[in-house]
Amino acid sequence: MTPPVILYSREEGQLLYPLDGGKEEIEMIKAELGSYAFAAQYQQNPLPLSSGIVKREWLKRYKNVLDNLSHVTKVGTLRFQ
Repeated sequence: MTPPVILYSREEGQLLYPLDGGKEEIEMIKAELGSYAFAAQYQQNPLPLSSGIVKREWLKRYKNVLDNLSHVTKVGTLRFQ
């Protein structure tokens, strides 16, 4: 006999286990843990869209380049703590 399939669902951003302190407590914990750890611990979603080290909204595209620009330097590192 096959056991019944139970599908649980919740709204995006809804916590699995609501906290008593309300939105203020949630925001404080999120600020303390960071968005990646908060999503993993409180929403069982370890890869939220906003969790990257570099957030998409930080990147900008430029259509016009200055005429007097002689060179472009890109600096970056993949090492972090």
